[in-house]
Amino acid sequence: MIALSILCKAYAATLLEHRFAALALWAAGMACDWVWMRRDAAERGASFSPGAQGLRLLGFQAAAALFALTAAALVSWTELRWKTGIPTLAAAAAAILRAFGVSVSAFRGDLFLNTMAGPLRFHASLDHLGLALPAAFLAAAACLLWWRKPSLGAALRPLVPAAALLLLLAITRYVVSISLFLGTCDFVDYETEELPISPFYRKPAVWLSFLPFLLACLPLWQRLLAGGHTGPTPPRKTSRPLKIRTVSLAGAGLFALCLLALWPPRGELKQGRILINTYHTLWSRTDRPYDRNWYGADSGYNYACLKEWLSRFYEVKEWGRRLTPEALADVDVLIVYLPSRAFTAEEVRAVRAFVRRGGGLLVMGDHTNVFGSNSNLNPLCAGFGFEFRNDVLFDLDEDFFQLWDAPPLRNSVVHGISFFKFRGPASIRPLSWFARPVMTIGHSKSFRATYSVNNFYPPPRDRPAMKTGRFAVSVSARFGRGRVLAFGDTTVFSNFEIFYPGKCEWLLNAADWLNHRDGPWTAFLQRAALLAAAALLAGLLATFRSPRAWLIWVGTGLAAFHLARLAALVAEDRREAFPQPIRPTRLLYFAVDPEDPIYRLRAFTSDTPYDQRYDVFIQWALRTGTFSGFYPIRGEPPELYRALAGAKHVVSALGFIVHNTNEWKRLRPLCTDRSVPRDRMLLMFSRSIGWSWLRRELESAGLVTNAVDWARIRAAWPSGSAMTLSGDKRLLLIFSAERFSDQKMGFTEKVHPTPAQRALYEQEFALINALFGAAPSRISSNLGGRAAATARSPDRAVSARAARPAGPATQKTNTPPARKPSR
Repeated sequence: MIALSILCKAYAATLLEHRFAALALWAAGMACDWVWMRRDAAERGASFSPGAQGLRLLGFQAAAALFALTAAALVSWTELRWKTGIPTLAAAAAAILRAFGVSVSAFRGDLFLNTMAGPLRFHASLDHLGLALPAAFLAAAACLLWWRKPSLGAALRPLVPAAALLLLLAITRYVVSISLFLGTCDFVDYETEELPISPFYRKPAVWLSFLPFLLACLPLWQRLLAGGHTGPTPPRKTSRPLKIRTVSLAGAGLFALCLLALWPPRGELKQGRILINTYHTLWSRTDRPYDRNWYGADSGYNYACLKEWLSRFYEVKEWGRRLTPEALADVDVLIVYLPSRAFTAEEVRAVRAFVRRGGGLLVMGDHTNVFGSNSNLNPLCAGFGFEFRNDVLFDLDEDFFQLWDAPPLRNSVVHGISFFKFRGPASIRPLSWFARPVMTIGHSKSFRATYSVNNFYPPPRDRPAMKTGRFAVSVSARFGRGRVLAFGDTTVFSNFEIFYPGKCEWLLNAADWLNHRDGPWTAFLQRAALLAAAALLAGLLATFRSPRAWLIWVGTGLAAFHLARLAALVAEDRREAFPQPIRPTRLLYFAVDPEDPIYRLRAFTSDTPYDQRYDVFIQWALRTGTFSGFYPIRGEPPELYRALAGAKHVVSALGFIVHNTNEWKRLRPLCTDRSVPRDRMLLMFSRSIGWSWLRRELESAGLVTNAVDWARIRAAWPSGSAMTLSGDKRLLLIFSAERFSDQKMGFTEKVHPTPAQRALYEQEFALINALFGAAPSRISSNLGGRAAATARSPDRAVSARAARPAGPATQKTNTPPARKPSR
C-alpha cells in the first residue's frame, strides 16, 4: 500500500495539465495512506483515532504535494536549459543494448545504430530520459520516510538505493523505447522518409512506458519504504522539540527573504528614447513605410509597422552606423534584430556598459539562424546569461505552428495577452540561474536549418536525433541597473503578422519593461536575500536533526518559496498597465470568434475558401496608418483595445464582418454592448443577406434610427457603402463585402496587384479614412487626387462610391499561392 500510494502521488504531480486525472490519482494515493495507517495501528495494537489521524494525514498530503511538485518542476527547469546529449547516459544505454546483442556505438551523448531504415542517430538527453516522474516519486518517498522513520540515518539511507534504482529504470525504459521503435521500423515502407519516433517522445507515452517497470518493482519499493520501523512515531527524545512559535517565526523569515529575492521591482521610469539598430541588419528594413504604393513580398516582410507602432508611444530613431558609447549616451532602449553583420568587441563592450548603467536591450533572433542572425547575437547575449540556438521549433503534431496560452498570472512582458501564435521560433537557452524564461512552449521538436532550400526551413519530419520537450522562446535578464529581453521569432512582428492577437501587446510590454531601470542595490539585495534564505534553512536543518523536524523545515521552506513566488506574480500581474500614446493613433479591431474556421486565430492555416476570408483587407488597414487587430467575442476581451480606446490621441473603431445571419447572432451582443468603448463602427455584410432582415436587425439593435440615414443606406444597398453620423460617432456600412475578400484582393500579402486590384485597394483606403475622418499627417502626405478628397470630405466620397461596384466579376486576379511558411 505504501509503494502504491507513492506511485499515485508521483503520477498526479506530473499530470497537472490533466486536472481530473491528477485529482483522481492523488485521491487514490490518499486512500492507500488511510488504509496502511489503519493496518499499522492494528498491528501495533494502538488505538486509531480518525480525527487525529485525519489531521496527520492531511499534513502529510500537503508535504508530499510540495515535495513532489517541486521535484518535477526542478527537473522541467533543468530540461529547459540542458538539451544536449549526456555522454554517461548514452554510454549506459549502449552497454544495455550491447548486452542484448545490438550493434551500437556511443559518442558525445548520441547513440548510433545500423537499422533496416539505414544508419540512425539517437539523442540521449534529459528530455528523452523522462526524469520528472522518477524525481517526483523519489521526493514523495523522501517525504514519507522523514515522516515515519525514528532517526535521520534510517530516513536517509533508503533514498540512495531508491535513487539508483529509479535512474536504472529510467535508462532501461529509454533503451526499451529505442528497441520498440526499431521494431516498428521493420513495418515502414522503404520509400517513407518519416520514421515513427514521435509517439515515443510524447509525454503520455513516456509516463505509460514507466508504469510496467514501476509496478514490477512494487515489492522492492515496499521493502525500501516500509522496512524496519513502521508507523508514524514522535521525534526522538534526544532531539529538540519543535514549537509552533518557532516554526511560525522561521516560516515568516523564510517567506520574507524569498519575497525579497523574487520580488519584481517596477523600477525607475526613463524618458522613452528608443534606438533601433539598422546597421547590422542588411536585408530587413524599417525605413520605408508600409504605404499605399509598395506591394509584394518585401513590403510585408519588414518591420516598418513595428517602428510605427512604437513611435506612437515613444521617441523612436534609427541608427545606421556601428554602436559606440556616444551613440548610446542619450538612449533608454536599444533594439537589435536579425543582425547579418557581426558585432565587434568594442560594440559588445559598449552595449554591456549601456545596460549596466540602466539601459534596456531588446534582442530578437529568428528561426533557422537566417543570415547568421542568431550566431551574431550570441556574443552580445552571452554576458547576460542566455544564448540563441541555431534551430527552428515545430509542434509534434502540427508543423510550422506553436501556440502559447497565457497562464492565469502573467509577468510584465505578457500582460494583456491571452494567447500568442508563433511561426516556428528559434529556441533560447538560459545559461544563468537568474535568466528568467518569459515564454515557453512545450510539445515541440527542434531542428537545425537547411540552407539548401529557399526558406531555410528543414523538412519537419520526425527523426530519432531531434530534441523535444519544452523550450524557452523569450527570456529576460537583469544586468547592473539595466534589463535585457530576448525573443526568438521576429517574423511575428513583420507587417503581415503584427495585427494578429498578442503581437502589439508584446511589443508595448517589452518597451515599457525595458524603459525602467533598477535601483543601484536591487540585484545585490535580491541575491543576498536568496543566499540568506538558503543559509537560514541550512541552519535550521543542522540544529534540529530528526527526520520529522527535517520534514517540517524543508516543507516550510518550500511553502515559503512558493507562496513568495505566488505573491510576486500576483503583484506583477495586477500592477501592470499599457503605456499611453503620445501621438494620434487609430485602432480598428474586428470582432471574431477565435474558433471560427474563417479566421482560426489559434491555428496555423484556414481551409476556408478565399472568397470568404478577409485577411488582406484587415492587413491593408495598416497601409492607411490604422492599426488593425482582432476582438475575440469568446474568452478574455483584448485588454489593449479596452485600455487605449477612449484615451487621449486615440480614435477607436470596432469592425464586424457578417457572412451570414447565424454569425450576426454571435456578433450582435458585442455590437450592441454600450460598455465596450468605440468611437467608430464598421459593419460589412455579405451579399447573401437580404434587405428585410438587414433593416429589422439594424433597427432592433438601435444602430440606425432616423429616416435620412435609412434613405442613404437604402440607396447604397446592395453593393455600395453608406455612413451615418451622430455627433462624433460614425457607423460605416459596406454591402456585398465579398468584393473585398481575399480572392478579389489578391489572395495573400505578397500580391503584386493588377490595375483592377489597385482600384479596389483605393476604395478600401478611402472607406477607412472616411471612417476615421482626416488621415494622420504621415499618411496625408502620401495621399493625392481622389483619395485626398476622401480624407477631406468623407461623407461625399463614400456616397459617391456607394453605387459603384468594385469591378467586373471577371477581373484578372493572381493565382492562389501554395500554403507554405513565410520564408
